[in-house]
Amino acid sequence: MAKALRLIQPLEWQRAIYIDFESRMKDPESLLGHACEGTWSVYIIEPELWSAASHGHAKGRVIPETVQEALRAIRTRAEAEQRIIAAWSSREHEGIANTLELSESERQWWADNLVDAKKYAKPMARQLNLVISQRKSSIGKGMNKHPLASYMEAVGYKVPTMHGPNNAAQRILYVRRQILAKGSFDAITPTAKKKWANGLSHNYHDCIGLAHVMTALAGRTEHRSFSRRSH
Repeated sequence: MAKALRLIQPLEWQRAIYIDFESRMKDPESLLGHACEGTWSVYIIEPELWSAASHGHAKGRVIPETVQEALRAIRTRAEAEQRIIAAWSSREHEGIANTLELSESERQWWADNLVDAKKYAKPMARQLNLVISQRKSSIGKGMNKHPLASYMEAVGYKVPTMHGPNNAAQRILYVRRQILAKGSFDAITPTAKKKWANGLSHNYHDCIGLAHVMTALAGRTEHRSFSRRSH
């Protein structure tokens, strides 16, 4: 029997911290973006990419940091400000569980407290009769039945095509190879710098877009439930 989801109020979704990792499959995580109440920042958690932090980004802060310190900073804020932390699906859970730099107690805290937003979004979307389009999975040849991009589309959150899904990992690989070959971010080509900027923009939209999805869904389902009770 599936474990019942705990009740999360619309205000909690509005105040939540939303996180998103970026990396190539089977590689250690490279970026950890997070958004809260419309503000986005990204930690560069792969040391080989730290020199890219000097380039910055128009949408928010770019911070070179170890993965354990980045996660601790996010946890500290969540506890101090009584916010939930949410991510789309199980990827972030798995990434944190495999982060050897964290203690066992820290990994357990994240296992107990990181909210899988997709598990909440699916029933809310059904209640609202939203059409969620399947998309080709980035893993294997199958279809992803519940991609975040389709939920963004369903609630009206627009993402520029160049910042959409399926490109971020290759951009990270391209930039990493250039930095390793040339010695620093400043020395890489303009093309590589543009790929890096677009990769960060992708993370921005994943984090801010997820916040938009969950806030919109929670607000609409609450209103719908209230309207039904009031008649």
